[in-house]
Amino acid sequence: MVFLFLLVSFLPACNAQSVYWVEGHAEGFADGSKVSLIVAATHKDEKPTAETTITNGVFSFDGEVAEPRLYLLRIIEPSGCSGARTFMLENAEIQISVTKGKQLSGEYMEFAAFEVEGSASDKTFREKMTVRDRLNEIYEDNQRKHREIMDKVNAAQTKGEQDVVRKLMASEGYKAALKDDSLFFNTVEESMFSLFQENKDSFWGPLLVLANLNYVPTNDPHYVELYNSFSDEAKNSFYGQILKKQLFVKSLKGEHVFEFVLPDKDGKLWKQSELGKGKKLLLIDFWASWCSPCRKSIPTLKEIYKEFSEKGLEIVSISIDKDKEDWLKAVEEEQFPWFSLWDTQNVFSDKFNGKAVPTFILVDEKGVVLDDTVMIQNLRQKIESVL
Repeated sequence: MVFLFLLVSFLPACNAQSVYWVEGHAEGFADGSKVSLIVAATHKDEKPTAETTITNGVFSFDGEVAEPRLYLLRIIEPSGCSGARTFMLENAEIQISVTKGKQLSGEYMEFAAFEVEGSASDKTFREKMTVRDRLNEIYEDNQRKHREIMDKVNAAQTKGEQDVVRKLMASEGYKAALKDDSLFFNTVEESMFSLFQENKDSFWGPLLVLANLNYVPTNDPHYVELYNSFSDEAKNSFYGQILKKQLFVKSLKGEHVFEFVLPDKDGKLWKQSELGKGKKLLLIDFWASWCSPCRKSIPTLKEIYKEFSEKGLEIVSISIDKDKEDWLKAVEEEQFPWFSLWDTQNVFSDKFNGKAVPTFILVDEKGVVLDDTVMIQNLRQKIESVL
């Protein structure tokens, strides 16, 4: 017994319960490539926790974590080309094998292979996330089923043929696509809530919430109820505390909307008070060109606008893009029939407590915020109840 105590005391790096040791084998990457460990699922722009370089196809990390956490392993080659994958880091001896894949658009590359051994929590995480495989299958089936009508709508929008767009959106095929989209979103919500509730007694609960959401809908009653059902262990965990901070945010509901002045694509400045003038309801849509859920929500917004614009609805889409050219390109592609502005003043984060896009904010004719947590699947019903 004495010898065991001495062994543990002098060789803590061998104790899998107190520290981690990550040994990585990288195939196809240039020597000198930077490898970073970045904590994931926090919905923040995190800085690397640790960094090293690839030498002769090998890299390594060591340290300790209070509990298993989801990390992003990012590799940046000397050329600037980078790729990344997530894995669960725990106090254990972990082997990672990563193979360089093809270069994607810009300076991004994919990993042809990424294997993790020695992390029991990583295996558990992959098993819990298999629900997404089924959802992806449903999504892909819907895409194939409705590709023809959606391609026609997108082509007409790109050409600016609004009469053709309106005709296509009135077709049975397009209505069927919207119906399947709505059913899919409902299936996603039901499946995810089941997953969250099944894991409410440990850190897995809040981690899975954060890992599966683009953003946490602040003060949303369904998520508040979910959080309250979590055990104390789950709430006090690393991810439990992050979820609490992002979920319980002071709502803007009932307050006068902040005045802002932002430019359109021609450089003309628009005041917030001018946008909804003479209208009963203003929908502020915060989005970005790179945000896939944002782009996917636009056809639904166009349907809503078509249905309610003559009843008193106005919409303004405000892009949080950092690159003006990216924003202008997306605006040209989407052909918004409403105001489109560029957030040059960081009003999304500074004035509206914005965390992630898309975010929808409803403002009444008096400039009072009616809702700042509404989601795309509930937007039509909310607008209809007001108008």
